[in-house]
Amino acid sequence: MFEELLKVTHGSAAFQLLLAGVRLGIFSKIDEAGEIRLSALSTNLPSTEPRSVLLIKGLAALHLLKTTDEDDCMISNIDAVSKLFKDGDWSVFEKLVEFQAQIVNPGQMNFVESLLHDTNSGVSAFPGSGPTLYDRLNTDPALTDVFFGYMQSYTTYASKYFLEEVSFADSKYLIDVGGGGGALATAIIERYPHIRIDLLDTDFPDGTYKSHVESVAAATHENLNHIQTDILKDTFPTGATDVVFAHQLVIWSPDQNHQLLEKAFNALSPGGRVIIFSSVTNEDLESPLMAVLDTVYFQSVASGHGQIYPFSFYDKTLRDIGFTDVETITLKTWTPHGVVIAKRPA
Repeated sequence: MFEELLKVTHGSAAFQLLLAGVRLGIFSKIDEAGEIRLSALSTNLPSTEPRSVLLIKGLAALHLLKTTDEDDCMISNIDAVSKLFKDGDWSVFEKLVEFQAQIVNPGQMNFVESLLHDTNSGVSAFPGSGPTLYDRLNTDPALTDVFFGYMQSYTTYASKYFLEEVSFADSKYLIDVGGGGGALATAIIERYPHIRIDLLDTDFPDGTYKSHVESVAAATHENLNHIQTDILKDTFPTGATDVVFAHQLVIWSPDQNHQLLEKAFNALSPGGRVIIFSSVTNEDLESPLMAVLDTVYFQSVASGHGQIYPFSFYDKTLRDIGFTDVETITLKTWTPHGVVIAKRPA
């Protein structure tokens, strides 16, 4: 009766067990072995018994590991973890866990304060000044690496599924709004090298992916161009066949998103497309679970205005602006990714 209630009550302990399992390589060791005895695994960890045994048993209690019945039981990874390794996505999950540990969780401690004051109070957990997390990332190079490393990895992973559903064969000039480290832009231009892409974002912090974007731009004969822009304040270039928002609109409020999509409308040539590529929640705002839980971060840490939106929000906003032919696509990933495509009338 109380299992679900207590699992959430002790949620921070559950995450610490997962974090330890990831950092100490428990899941990787099991994947390499296929399955392994408790005694062999516990003696292969830096902590001594009973700590190592209690960690392994804690992961099993959370159903993150599978065990047999005998005392010195055989241990294997659950199917979801095995699939991440099989598909080559374990490193993406590792970066997700570190992102949660070092950025999301410290800020989310102030979620109640954010509700009381209607702002992202959790940003106070990070040094520096400025109203959003993005204003403060430059002050801590280690956190900057965690943030950009996760975002780059997460977008690179999801881009494979995005490009299975969205073609740019007829595109000529694409604007990537808030494109960060250029993960999506580079994935597009590697498959469609004829496209010219302008990546609009603030200047990259030192030590992040500026050199990566520059090297890809050089390899593509400068078809990829980073333009330093405040996307909320500055106008966009015009004449685009496509304007893409990847993992961007979830940061901002409904009014700010209306303004950004209106800028996209004005930037497009007649018949051009706006493409939203992002996490999406179902209409009931209760699923998928990852999307629902991510909203706490956007409300309490990132900017205080965003959330994971349902398809219906984008559909209505786009039609109110004047877009037509709105299409929605749910991607087949372990993440809650979806795509919205709409056209500026010809």
